[in-house]
Parts: sequence; structure tokens; C-alpha cells
Amino acid sequence: MQADSSVTIASLLPYTAALDEKIKDLELKLFLKLAETLHYARTSQVMAISPSALSRTVQRLEDEVGEKLFERDNRSVSLTPAGIHFREYAKDVIERWNLLQETLQGESDVISGEITV
Repeated sequence: MQADSSVTIASLLPYTAALDEKIKDLELKLFLKLAETLHYARTSQVMAISPSALSRTVQRLEDEVGEKLFERDNRSVSLTPAGIHFREYAKDVIERWNLLQETLQGESDVISGEITV
């Protein structure tokens, strides 16, 4: 079976550009790392981003979702109930994105057609 060459990542994501998806992918990965560590400085260091950029990313996600994802003060960070639900969503999106990329990569590696001798 020959893969349809008209299928592109952008056509699979009809309402956003592929670059936007990479940015959203990074935002979700930043969120997941912060949800794991519950520590801005540690997350910033591991993800090679400034703490202020991480904070802006979280604020942007919270604005998009319309809910607070983290409770934070000067001493602690914790997930809100909305943050717990969003963590599961983010994990699912990242997993599905990775699966799609693997599937598409696998299809491009397949050689198909007829051989006539």
C-alpha cells in the first residue's frame, strides 16, 4: 500500500501551523516537567529556560484553559484540581503526537510498488 503523499502534518492539524504545534508541544512539556518537580527553579534548569519564561508559559496556559493550574506562593507549588486534569490531557496529547510522528515516519520508510522481471 502506497502512502498518500498529500498527507502532511499541517493537514492533520487543520487549524494551526506546524510551528505553532511545536511551540504548544514545548509548552506542554514545560507544564508536565513543572507538574513533576513542583519547583520552578529546578524545572527551569532541567528544561533550559529562564524561570520568568517558565512562569509566563504557565500563565499563558492558564489563560488558554481559563483555570488556575498551579497554586503557588513563595515557598511551594502544587497542582490544582484543574491542573491534575490538565496533566492527564497534556500526557495524552504528547503521547498521541509522538505516536503520530512514529507512524508517519514508519510509513515513509516503507517501500511499495510492483517489480517486473
